[in-house]
Amino acid sequence: MPRPHRIIAHDLSYHVIARCSNEDFLFQATADFQLYLNCLAQTMRQFPFELNNYTLMNNHVHLILTTLNEFGIDRIIHHAHLAFSKHYNRRHSRSAHFWKDRYKSPVIDNDIYGLTCMRYINRNPIRAKMVKRAEDWPWSAYRFYAFGEPNPLITPFPPYLGLSDNPKRRQATFRNLVVSETNRERQEKWFFSGKAKPESRRGNLFLQKVLAPLLYQKVPGTFWL
Repeated sequence: MPRPHRIIAHDLSYHVIARCSNEDFLFQATADFQLYLNCLAQTMRQFPFELNNYTLMNNHVHLILTTLNEFGIDRIIHHAHLAFSKHYNRRHSRSAHFWKDRYKSPVIDNDIYGLTCMRYINRNPIRAKMVKRAEDWPWSAYRFYAFGEPNPLITPFPPYLGLSDNPKRRQATFRNLVVSETNRERQEKWFFSGKAKPESRRGNLFLQKVLAPLLYQKVPGTFWL
C-alpha cells in the first residue's frame, strides 16, 4: 500500500510525531534533550517556522508547529532531524539510524483539535508515569502555557490565546485542561498517535463527540465520569 501523501504548504499547523529507531529510549541525558532543542532553534533561523508546543520523551517527540513563507514541513523536519542525528551519533559513537521510518504530521485545522492536542502531548510524561505533574517534566512547553514561564522557542498557539483575553485566566484554564483525567486514554492515544485520520468521518466524529466536550465542561473531569 502506498504511503499517504504529506500535506505541504505554508501557514499550516501540524502535530509532528517522530519516534526513535526501534522505539529505543535514545534520549538518555540532559545533553540529548538540549541538543534536540538547539537543532530546532538553528533550523528555525534557517527555515523560519513557529514552534507552538512540544514534549520530548525518551523514545519519541511531539511537536506542534506552524509553517511560514515558502518553507514546508518537509524541509523543516528533514533539516532539524538530520542535524540532530549527526550530532547525536557523533556524541554517542554510533552509526545507526536515529529515527524510525517517517514522521507523522497530521494537520491541525481547528481550535478543538489544537487545544486537545496540546493537552495530549503535555500529559504524555504523566501518562508514562515519569512525573506526577506536567510541570515537573522539563522537556516540554507546558510551563510556558500554564504559568507564563519564558521560553524563547515558543510562539503562542492561537487556539490557546482564544481561551481568554486575560493571561492569568488563560493559564488557569489550560492548567485545568491538562490536569483533567479521563477514562478515554486509549481513544485519545489512537487519535493523537498519528494513526487516525482527523479529517475522516470517524476522526471528525471522535473530535466532536469525545474531545470537544472536554473543552466546555464547567468542572474539569466531570464529563469523563
